Amino acid sequence: MMSGKPKSSFTMAMTAAAFMAASLISLAEAQQTRPARKFVVVDPPADTRSKDTVVVKGQVQARPAAQAAAPRTAAQPGTPRQTNITVQNGDQAPKARQDSLAQALAEKARRDSLAMAQKAGQDSAANAARARQDSLALADADRRLQEERSKRSEMENQLLTTGLLVLDAVYFETGKTDISINSKPYLDMLAKMLTKYPKLQIEVGGHTDNVGSDAYNRNLSQGRSAAVMAYMVGKAPELAGRLTAKGYGESAPKADNATAEGRKYNRRTELQVLNKDALKEYNEPARASGTAPAPTGHAAGSSTD
Repeated sequence: MMSGKPKSSFTMAMTAAAFMAASLISLAEAQQTRPARKFVVVDPPADTRSKDTVVVKGQVQARPAAQAAAPRTAAQPGTPRQTNITVQNGDQAPKARQDSLAQALAEKARRDSLAMAQKAGQDSAANAARARQDSLALADADRRLQEERSKRSEMENQLLTTGLLVLDAVYFETGKTDISINSKPYLDMLAKMLTKYPKLQIEVGGHTDNVGSDAYNRNLSQGRSAAVMAYMVGKAPELAGRLTAKGYGESAPKADNATAEGRKYNRRTELQVLNKDALKEYNEPARASGTAPAPTGHAAGSSTD
């Protein structure tokens, strides 16, 4: 199994160019060293042709004047004369032109390799710059997230980590749905906080003890939860459509209704995140940093019903 770092684009480009140039030079050298072709021309017997003719490729033609004046060597009658003619590779370019072609091809291969190397270097530089920008953007996002987490209140962290928040400072008059004036600053702060998390769908739940009939307690809790929702939407209109109200009456106690302390604990108003998957975006970074506090205990949410 081979190991090691993968070759860079620059190294691969230079290797391919060198291989191409070597192949072209080898081809040119092979053409230059091609052996000459030889032909043997056999003259017909001397007594069958005139002294003023010559045989070219088996055909009798008129001898050039310079050759006609030269004396011929006597040959035995009836004996054909053999002439060796060496024919160079006439279909190939002259050596000088072949050398020029080989040099041109080698130069082209060199220019191509340089262009490929330059492009590979530009691509590498662009990738490095993009990675650097991404790293800076991630670092900036992490810094802003750390700053935001440091500003979160205990109430805010509880809602984001558990998806549930008991409104322990919301009070009502006995048997009524009117919000106590002392509770309104608390709800103002709560409404402003919820606007920071637009992906959360939240239910305002109303709960009572078991004093009174089930229908009475259900209607009372529905009215109180609707009043809380309406107040917060009035303070932060962007919460409209994200908040719903539901009255549970005495159906979901968290303590024993047989005691006064238990009944006080069961009278409460809660915020519950309905789409808990959306909490991941806000909750996991805080959990990873270890800054999210443990959920606090529940406090009384109203006066006596």
